[in-house]
Parts: sequence; C-alpha cells; structure tokens
Amino acid sequence: DSGGRTFKQRNSYLGFRGAYGTILAGKHDTPAKMAQNRIDLFNDMIGDIKNVVDGENRVDDMIMYTMPDTDGFSASLATITGGDDDDFTSSISASLSYENERFYTALGLDSDVKDKDVVRFVTQIFLGDLSLGALFQESEDTVDPLADEEDGTFLSAAYKINDFTLKIQFGESDQKALGKEQATAGFDYRMGDNTKLFTYYTHFDADDAAIEADYFGVGFEHRF
Repeated sequence: DSGGRTFKQRNSYLGFRGAYGTILAGKHDTPAKMAQNRIDLFNDMIGDIKNVVDGENRVDDMIMYTMPDTDGFSASLATITGGDDDDFTSSISASLSYENERFYTALGLDSDVKDKDVVRFVTQIFLGDLSLGALFQESEDTVDPLADEEDGTFLSAAYKINDFTLKIQFGESDQKALGKEQATAGFDYRMGDNTKLFTYYTHFDADDAAIEADYFGVGFEHRF
C-alpha cells in the first residue's frame, strides 16, 4: 500500500479484446511510453530511460483502444480523463508502429499529458545476436508559454554470447535537467529459461554538478 494506492506502481485496468482490437480503461502506460518497445535495456533500474526523457507516463483514468496487429502494423489511441478538467479529450496519447523479425519502428505522440507535449520516434534493428536501438524525442511544456522545446536522444545495444548478454546504453536531454547525460553498461547471465543473474554500472552527469553520481548494482531475477 502506498498512501491508499495499493496498485500505484503497476498497470491495473479492465477491458475487452476481440477481432476488432482491444479497449481498456484504468491505470496504464500511455501509447507514447509503450512506443519505446524494448529499447530500454535497464528498465526499472537506476539506468531507466525515464531519468532522462519525458513521456514515460503511467496515468490514471485512461481509456485506450489498440487496433489488431495487421501485417506488422499496430496503432493505439488513448484519452486521459478525470481531474479538474471536464474536457474528455484534453489529454491524448497515441502511437503507430511496425515490426517484423529484423526491424521495429514507432512514432509516439503525447498532447498535454502531465503538462507536456511529446513527439517520440523509435527504431530498433535485430541482426542475429546483436540488437541496436535509437530514440529521438522533442518535448515542450504546455504550462509555461515561454518554455523552449527540448530535444532528447537515447541509444542502446545488446549482444548475446552463449548464455551472456552484454548491454550498453546512453541518453542525453534537457528534459529532466539541463545538459543531463546518463550512461549504463552491464551484462546478464542466463541460468535457465526464467532465471538470470545481472550486473550494471550507471553514471549521471549534468550542468548541475550536484546531479553527477555513479551507481553499481547486482541482482538475481526469476520469472514465475
């Protein structure tokens, strides 16, 4: 429990899925956030992409429709309701993506989601044991009319060698702090289909010297 919000950290929703797609309502990741696909190699760790760029939102009171996958193409559209604003379409998030065995690309858009407009482009290439990813993003504050547009870039690479996966990623933007940069490197050791050991090192840097920090972590993960 977190201040009365038992499921604060996770998606919690009700919905329907059928031949015409999926519709759900509740608390969920926005389409723009999900457009990142698997580019974030250190998701939910200190090197998470959310520490560098805007748009990594899981929001309450969302209604989302996702079309069925059609020859690799998919699209999602969500409206965020509730709060003090009675406008049903005041906050919109959307994505359009294409994926096959070797390639993924997506465009994600947020309109006034948590006071931000976001345009996000993501691409990934899968070359056997090597995967490469890139994200380019523009973000603008919808509350401050004098705020400048802020660019963000995120790059990642992973390479499998037998039971080991070597991983590295780098991100930079002014969206979380002026001149903020984040670099993370690590590896996973696969012990079984559902079990792995992992370790990583993350370095933060920014114009504000107080943000500079280094982190090292080791972990064990088993999926039930």
